[in-house]
Formats: sequence, structure tokens, C-alpha cells
Amino acid sequence: MPAEDSEKPSKEPACPPPRANLRLEGHGTAQAQVRRWFASGSLPNGLMLTGPWGIGKATLAFHIARMLLRQDSEKVDEADRWIAAGSHPDLLTVERKFDARRGRTTTGIVVDDVRRIGGFLATSPARGGWRVVIVDAADEMNRNAANALLKVLEEPGERSMLILVCHQPALLPATIRSRCRRVLLRPLSGAVLAQLADRLLPEMPATDAAVLRPLAEGSIGRLLQLAAHDGLTAHRWFAEVFAAMAAGKGDQLPALIAEARTGGDEDSFRVVAHVLTWWLRQITRMASQTSDARRSETGGEAGGGTGAGPAEAGNARQHRRGCAAGHDRYA
Repeated sequence: MPAEDSEKPSKEPACPPPRANLRLEGHGTAQAQVRRWFASGSLPNGLMLTGPWGIGKATLAFHIARMLLRQDSEKVDEADRWIAAGSHPDLLTVERKFDARRGRTTTGIVVDDVRRIGGFLATSPARGGWRVVIVDAADEMNRNAANALLKVLEEPGERSMLILVCHQPALLPATIRSRCRRVLLRPLSGAVLAQLADRLLPEMPATDAAVLRPLAEGSIGRLLQLAAHDGLTAHRWFAEVFAAMAAGKGDQLPALIAEARTGGDEDSFRVVAHVLTWWLRQITRMASQTSDARRSETGGEAGGGTGAGPAEAGNARQHRRGCAAGHDRYA
């Protein structure tokens, strides 16, 4: 965030964590829908916020929690400060823990983490209103944890809300999915992503930001991760590798591979894996388009004689495209 006084930089982080982020970008429609359910009394006890990683699902989850926990919905009150500090008595957040001994975040949410929910919801609200549980991210639960959550969803109690942040809903049991109302969040538009990049990465050259935005695929979390962990370097390296392969210059590959550098942390590995996946998708798409063009020139039918034309084949390719998943929360 730019400081109001240039001589006294703001202490506020450029991208606050979701619980402290009062700005929700690009998801006004989804937020308005939840508000309508609340106003009409049709808000369910379970919500599942789905969509690609890093687009703002966790931020929306905490915005919903503020809506339910504020004593005065028209102004920022003490509840907002408690939520930002992680100390609100009627809000429980279940997420992967940081293992101080190993110096890293655990790989998943375990059953002991989820069991806390039952005890939390069994108590009376400290402020006489709602009790809210946010599970971030629900698809990071192991099987035992998922079974424990299912028991809670079966009897959540009055004025209790469970909000599941979920990157890949298919990883959750169907019994959990069926007990939650799904709110689908789309990747951020190019315009919104560009605005966020300008605000959160003010020192990044415009040319570099223009290269990284397509790699982010509508995810501000991914864009920040790419910027922080040499995503631009990885992108350029893979471009050289695939260009050498396409030109039949296999003799250049050993030298290029020797230049590769990957940081030892989890984020750096994920950045390299994401950029590689992105490049493979581009190559596959281009190869498929070339194949379709050749079949059209020869009068052949796409789909191996099934009668599927280029439009149908293109739709199938679009359906198969996916987004790489990540873990650390940026938005």
C-alpha cells in the first residue's frame, strides 16, 4: 500500500492476510448473493467457496464472517479488529499448522484440528449472535478429518455457520459437498489482476508484470508467488529449453539444465512446477490447433471420424484445462 506520508512508509503489509483484508476484489457478485441469502433468512449452515487457488476465496470467507459477527452491520466495529487479530471468541479458523520444530507448515489438516469444531459449536455464542467456523482449505483434510467434519455438518446447530474454502471440491467426499451450498468464484479478470498488480507490486517493471500476468491465470496469489520466487527466471528458462528442443538443438540442453537454479523452499518448487505445467499446456494447445488446421486443409474430420468438428474439439480441449493447486494464502 502506498504511504500517505512519503517520509513515513505505512506499516500495513502490501497484501494483508485474508482475515485482515477489508478489500475484496473481483467477487462482488458472489458476495452480493450471500448477502441476499442472509437478508432473506435463507442462509444455509454450510457454505463451500470453490475456485482456483489464490483468487480470494479465503478473503471472501472472512468477509462473510464479518457480516455475521458485526453488532452493527453499517460500520466497522470491534468484531473486525478481533477477526483481524485472530481473537474473536465466536470465530474458529481451522487450517494447516506451522510446525516450529521442522520449520514448515504441515502437509494437511488432521482429525484433531477438526474435532475442535464440535466443542466450539457446543458452547453459547460469547456475543449472543452467530458462531462461525472457517476451514481453509477443506480439500487439505485427511480422511479422518473429513469424517469428523461430516458429523458436524449433519447437526451444526442454530445460528452456526461453517464456511469451507475449497480449491478442488472433487477431493472432498460427496457427503460433505451435498451438505454445503456451493459458491463458485471465477478467476480474476485481466483488468482486476492488472490493478492489483499495480497496487501490490509497485516496484515491478511494467514489462515484467505483463509477462507474469498470463502465468498467474487470474490468481493474484499466484502472481505474488511468481514475483517473490523468481517466476520470471523460470519462465524464461523453460522458454529457452523448449525453443532448443523445437529447433532440434539437443546439444544445448545440458548447458541449459546446468544453469537451472531452484530454491530449497516449498514455494520455489511450486513456482517451477506451475511454470512447467503452464508451458506444457501451451505446447499441447498449439500442437492440437496445428493438427486441427491440417485436418481442415485435407478435408478430414476432427475427432478420428466421430463427426466432431473444430468447434467441438476446441470445447473438449477447453474442458480439459486445469489450474495448478497451491497452499500458502495470499488472497
